[in-house]
Amino acid sequence: MEEKRKLHQLEAQFQMSAVEILDMVLSNNRLHIAVKGAVAQEHLRKYLTELHRQGLLDAFEQIDKDGQPDFKLTFKGRDYLLECKNVEKEKRVGGPMTVDFQRTRAPKEAPHLRYYHEDEFDLLAACTFNRSGKWEFRFIRTAVLDRRAAPYDDRFLNRVYVDDSASYGKHWSSDLVGVIREFRD
Repeated sequence: MEEKRKLHQLEAQFQMSAVEILDMVLSNNRLHIAVKGAVAQEHLRKYLTELHRQGLLDAFEQIDKDGQPDFKLTFKGRDYLLECKNVEKEKRVGGPMTVDFQRTRAPKEAPHLRYYHEDEFDLLAACTFNRSGKWEFRFIRTAVLDRRAAPYDDRFLNRVYVDDSASYGKHWSSDLVGVIREFRD
């Protein structure tokens, strides 16, 4: 006699099978992109867990609140805020690797709020999956990224280059701890 599989909580809530839910994610582009963002954050959480286990980070916590960065890290007693973004798919063969670095929406009366302010977080993690097929990250201090023109020169440009295409290209690293150490230099 075959044992009946217990439904996952989402299968019960949505009244759909796991396969139906996954097919829905795959067929809905915006939902698929949102899920990939969450998957990137989960892979980053695993990476941070390993750094913490090795004693390379004092602590970290994942932040799940609108308008907040994705993680708070503690390194040698100092806190750093980290935002996680996926790189964009390749738009043309050999084109630069970029991150769409802005919020999805902004109030109509304040469109500049769509762009991140320089004080919102200290570090950017760019997940390279969309280009490499691997859940790997490149890290950079946001202080070196380009800003918008006045009067919004305290806000980042909406396009970040994750290679040597920009003046800050040499600051990217796959070593998060090394990037954090740059704050102390």
